[in-house]
Order: sequence, then C-alpha cells, then structure tokens
Amino acid sequence: MVDFDQFRQTFFEECDDCLGALETQLMEFQAANATREGIEEAFRAIHSIKGGAGAFGFQRIIAFSHEFEAVLDQVRDGRLKLSEDLNAAMLRAFDILTDLIAGEREGTDPATDFEAAALAELRRYAGHQEQTGDPAPVPQRPAEKIGMAAAASPAGTMPDGGVRRYRILFRPSATMLQRSNEPILLIRELKQLGDLSIDADISALPALDSIDPATCYLGWSLELIAACKQDDVEEIFEFVDGDCDLEIFDCGPADIAPAENSTGSTQQSTADEDQPPDTATSGKSRDGAAAFTSIRVDLERIDRMVNMVGEIVIAQAAILQQVDDPLNESHPQLVENLQQFLRHTQNLQDSVMAIRAQPVKSIFDRMPRLVRELSQQTGKKVRLVTGGEETEIDKTVIERLSDPLTHMIRNAVDHGIEMPDQRNAAGKPETGTLKLNASQRGSHIVIELSDDGKGLNRAGIRRKAVERGLITEDAQLSEQEIDNLIFRPGFSTADEVSSISGRGVGMDVVNENIRKLGGRVAIRSQEGAGSTVTLILPLTLAVMDGMVVRIGPTSFIIPLTSIIESLALHDRSTAFLPGHGEVLRFRDQYLKIYDLRELFDFEKTDAQIDLLMVIETDSGEFIGLRVDEIVGQQQVVVKSLEDEFSASPCLAGGSIMGNGEVALILDATGLSELEAARRQGSEDPDSDPGAGAEDVAA
Repeated sequence: MVDFDQFRQTFFEECDDCLGALETQLMEFQAANATREGIEEAFRAIHSIKGGAGAFGFQRIIAFSHEFEAVLDQVRDGRLKLSEDLNAAMLRAFDILTDLIAGEREGTDPATDFEAAALAELRRYAGHQEQTGDPAPVPQRPAEKIGMAAAASPAGTMPDGGVRRYRILFRPSATMLQRSNEPILLIRELKQLGDLSIDADISALPALDSIDPATCYLGWSLELIAACKQDDVEEIFEFVDGDCDLEIFDCGPADIAPAENSTGSTQQSTADEDQPPDTATSGKSRDGAAAFTSIRVDLERIDRMVNMVGEIVIAQAAILQQVDDPLNESHPQLVENLQQFLRHTQNLQDSVMAIRAQPVKSIFDRMPRLVRELSQQTGKKVRLVTGGEETEIDKTVIERLSDPLTHMIRNAVDHGIEMPDQRNAAGKPETGTLKLNASQRGSHIVIELSDDGKGLNRAGIRRKAVERGLITEDAQLSEQEIDNLIFRPGFSTADEVSSISGRGVGMDVVNENIRKLGGRVAIRSQEGAGSTVTLILPLTLAVMDGMVVRIGPTSFIIPLTSIIESLALHDRSTAFLPGHGEVLRFRDQYLKIYDLRELFDFEKTDAQIDLLMVIETDSGEFIGLRVDEIVGQQQVVVKSLEDEFSASPCLAGGSIMGNGEVALILDATGLSELEAARRQGSEDPDSDPGAGAEDVAA
C-alpha cells in the first residue's frame, strides 16, 4: 500500500527549501540587487510549491501561489517592474503563503479570509502593466489549471519564432506516481499551449492481474503545434525533472496555425517528421539518472550511520593498540594491509561527518529581513553585513541557532544602534552596521555579532540590576561581570515594554540555549564604539585529532589544533606572580601554568610533574597545563556529555578509548575562564569541573 503520509512529508520538506530560496531572492529584490537569475529562481520556487500543492489538492495554497506566480511571471517577462511597494507586497504574500503551508502541515485551518487582503493585492499587481505607465488588464491563466503552469503566449499569438512544431518523447519513471506526480496533468498543460497529438507507448504494460496501481508503465510520444518557445514546453516538465526520461525536439516552423484543441487526438506524426532531429543540434535530452544531484535522507538514518562510524573508530583504536614491533616484524604484509584499512576508515569518517554538516548560510539568510523590519519599527537606519556563511556546523546545532541569533539582533538594534540624529551628533554615519560572522577555530565554531552602536551603559546596567534585586548596592563587580548581568533571567534596561524588548527574556534566552548546546556566550563592549557578542559552540558530533595525556589515573584529550608546544620543565624556571599564580617565560611573554591535579581535585603527589602542554585559547592567549604523561596522538569520536552530566565550562565532551576507558576532552578557553573565576573567588558552583570529571571518569 502506498504511504501518502510519506509523500506529504516530502512535499512539506520541499516547500521548506522553496520558501528559503524565495525569501532569499525577495530580500535581494528589497536591497535593489535583483538579477535575471534571481527572478527566475524566485519564480521556480513558487512554481514548484504550486505544482506540489496541486498533487495533494491544497486548494488555498494553489490559488494563492497561482497569483503569486502570475506576479513573478510578469516581473521576469519585463511587464511588471520591481518597486518598493511591490517588494513589500511580495514579502507580505510570502508570510501568508508560509502560514498557509504551515496550516496544511499541522492540520490547522486559518480563517477563511486569512489570505484575502494579500490575495487581492497580488491580483491587483498581476492585472496591470507598467511598461506604458497605464494600468491595463493582462490575460490570466485558466483558474482550473493544476500542476506546472506554463508561461506561454496565449493561443492565436505568435512569439518571435512564430508557430512551431515540437516533438516530445516522455517516459515517466516507474515510481513517478509514488511521488505524487501525475503525468496526465502535464499532458493537459501541454494541450493548453496549442494543438497536441498523442501516441501512447503501452509496450511495458503487464497483464491486468499483474498491474500495480502505484507503478507507471506508460510512455508517450507527443507532437505539439503551438505559438510558444521551447522554454515554455520545458517548463511544464520542470517539476518532474529527474523523475522521467524526456526529450524535446524543435522541428522548426509549422506550416499551419495552431487550431483550437478540444479533443486531444491520437494521430501519428507526418512521415517526414517521424525521425527526430539530432539531439546535439536541435533537441534537449534529460537523462533521469543524471539529473539527480541530491537525495533526501531521514536524519535518523544519518545518525545511525554516524554512530556506527564512531564504533568503527573506537574499534580502530583498539586494533592500533595491538600493533607492536614483534607483530610488524613477523607479519609485515598484515600490518601494511591494516594501515591501508585504517586510511580508508579515516576517509569514511570524514565523508560521514560531512553529511550532517550544513553551512550556516541557511540561518544567516533569514536575518536581513529581520534587520529590515526592526529598522522600520524603530526608525533607525541599520544594515547587516554577513561573512563566513559557508562555515559548516552540525545540522542539530543549526536548527537551534535561530532563536539565539534573533534575540541577539533584536537586542543590538534596540539597545545598541543609535537614532540617526544621535549618530550624526557622535560623528558616526547615519546608518548603523551589524556584522554577523561565522568561523571555525580549532575544535569550535565561533559566531560573532558586532555593532558600531553606543556600547553597553555599565552604570545603567548596574542601576537596573540593583533595582531588580539581582545584585546588592555595595557589590564589587568588574566591568566584565557587569556586562554579564545582561544574561541574567528577567533583566532588561528598557524603561517601557515594547514589541521589541522590555520583558527581560532576551539575552538570557541566548545564554540558556547556547549552554544547552554545550557552548558559551561572551560579550565585549566599548562605550561609544559598540559591542560584540560571541557564541562559541563545540563540535558535538565529530571525529577529531587529539593528544591523549594522563593526569593521575585519568586520561584526557587535548584537541590537536589547540596545542602549540610540549615542554619539559626540569630545565626551565617558573615564578609566582600575585593574582596570577605560577607563570613561565615563553616566547617573550608570561603564560599561566595550571595544575590540573589541583583543578580537578585529584589526589596530590610528591612526584615532580615536569611535563607542560602549551595550548592556545579562543582569545589567542597561551596557557600551560601540567600533565603526568603524554600518551600520544589519536583520532577520537567526540560525544556530548550534556544529556547525562551538568555542563562544565572546561570540558568540551568525552570519548571512548580503544581499551574502553572514557577520556574527557579539555576546553582550553573554559579552563582559562574557570581558573580566573576561581582566583577571584567568584566561581559558579554549577560549573564545578571536579563533579563532571570525577563522575565521568568513574
């Protein structure tokens, strides 16, 4: 039995892709960056939504997208010019269409007049031309058309090529019906273009008792005489591109004008045109197999594959521990084959991990519209500059980044960017700038949002925190600690509640959501010059290169990308500085030395620990870690600890070693921040590293 729920789900997933592409292009239109390719992409997106909705009978989506499509059709043909009002209308229509699709997906039914105003606005634009400046009706496509609409000339008119004859060889794949694509709808659309002759190929049709109603057995040879371009014919089959074998041949000008086609006769082509012209010169071949460039796979299946690769990596580590010098000498060919197997395994790891990774562009592309709307609401002039959109991050993390980024941008526009007159008075350009950038630094993904606004008003933040009882009036706080107050639940500096801010549920949401992902949030601010909020996100599911070290009875992993150098301290002298502890002169600077035995509350030893790992934090600071033993370099599978243990700022996750031991992955930046907090006597009890380390190690 055919599972139509599965097809519905596929349709909605495709709608998500189409809506994303459509919104991106609408924002380009808004920014006066419209291109011919962008207009075509927007048209194809709404075109596909309409075609898919037709297969399921979603009439409200069909009707609305039909008018939206008509507007974009006129834009791409040059009959309708993009303008600020038209762009705004299409953005409003986009929101309505998104809600209509969501209603069908969730089984809800918006009010009957929900889309009426936007639909009327689209019809108004679709029914006028702007080439001459005088409003004039434009012929509308038949309302009953369902599926792929053809942007063809009306019957009886001739484009530049006049009336032409086309030969079409169309054979659907056997599974086309199972994907809710109906060949008869495509043939009906061809009949709308002109005079159509149809010859069905039934050679693959089985006996009646063997027919599967969900399988397509037929193929067709069609001849079309119409006053249209070949692009118009190809466009009808666009929605099934890759789901059929299709060849379209332009046989040249027709000797007769297209007749009114009401019967759809099944006559054969004339003898002189039975053989189609050479495809290399006048036809376009679409090989179904070659057309597929991507497939949809359930995320659960990918997760299972990622987990299996993780198990392979763990087994690989166990095998490596068994390879010693005697084995290498007695079985050199076995060892060589094993090394080749390990290289293939590493390539498999890289490929599998890349499947889950997605560029942050999918999230960043949503932000320009948010900035535009906030600019209109606040009366401020703001522009957004993005960078690093191709930086890839785990899909799970991307899905949970939307809310934090939205709150960060709302906060930056409302509290950071000044009004135009205030910026003029401060010697700044009237238009404020937000910069949103993503990058990979070692084993972390770093996302930064900076603004050139007024910066944090630390006096105002402190005053509000006292008023709300978040701190006492005599509390001694550093500038950084005052800045971090904006992440406290219920905190807001707004004097009045507005649609943008004032409820105290902004930056605390950012902090909470990022902590749930195993990351952290940092803020830097300079009064009068702006602020930068930084999200530091770990690679929660990845295979990474690390250096395995031992501290007491426990193994730890230091990401290889963080390691600068390893040193022996027996021939180097260290010193103690007040407020900094033990330091070492290294490359013309003093680096802090952290004793991990003390930090993790391991049992002290009288033995002198002379090994030091010099590592670099996200801020570029060098710190030194005392370790008992350097075991060696190894590839490890990163596993998040957040589901089973409380968050610890100095641990980026864990991994299972080849011998079954659990090793914790150290976070250099977290270690530095935690040690600084401990020395200041303001350590957060919820961030006790000892609890996480002891529990996992046990």
